[in-house]
Amino acid sequence: MNRTRPVVAHGLSVLALALALPFALVACGPPAYLNIPSDEGDLLALSSANLSTARELSTKAIASVAEDSGAPPSYEFVLASNANFKTYRIVARDLGPAAITPTANSPEGLPLFAIRSIRVRGTEAQVEVVRPSGVFGWELVDVNLVWNPFGGWRTDMVRPRRIQVDAPTRPEFDLAPQPAPEPAADGPRHHARRRRSRGTSG
Repeated sequence: MNRTRPVVAHGLSVLALALALPFALVACGPPAYLNIPSDEGDLLALSSANLSTARELSTKAIASVAEDSGAPPSYEFVLASNANFKTYRIVARDLGPAAITPTANSPEGLPLFAIRSIRVRGTEAQVEVVRPSGVFGWELVDVNLVWNPFGGWRTDMVRPRRIQVDAPTRPEFDLAPQPAPEPAADGPRHHARRRRSRGTSG
């Protein structure tokens, strides 16, 4: 009885699985082509700051620039212009208590870190962050990140470009928590009680 063929077949199956696994992991990974803001005429790239990949990259980049800036105990952050209210809340949660969403009542004098652009090409990404500068007023910082299927995105390099840029634009909507509406004084239960009392009278 020839036992060589089953052993060889098993070995080939294991080899095929080992070769296919990295491609399967990458296929289940982040979008391979992302431009924020979108490039004019580019119809292939995704461009929403509300994608989970964009949120994760924004969080990692802001945290890395904050650390490179001396890890201030509190700071404000601004995301890409098309980020919505939910994305701000998620990023604020992931950044931790030092991060403050910009509101009309934000404390004055806090450093501010703002996402200017996000570019993803396969498993590599570059995020531009604007931060305060004592020399330029506002300067640009490049954050290079790499992705792997077991750890997600991680910062590979933080590189200040020493380029003067305009001050970040704050979001147009108010990020302050809204008070919960007070219950109506004469709600449905009161009406039900009145109907019952009318039905039982007489």
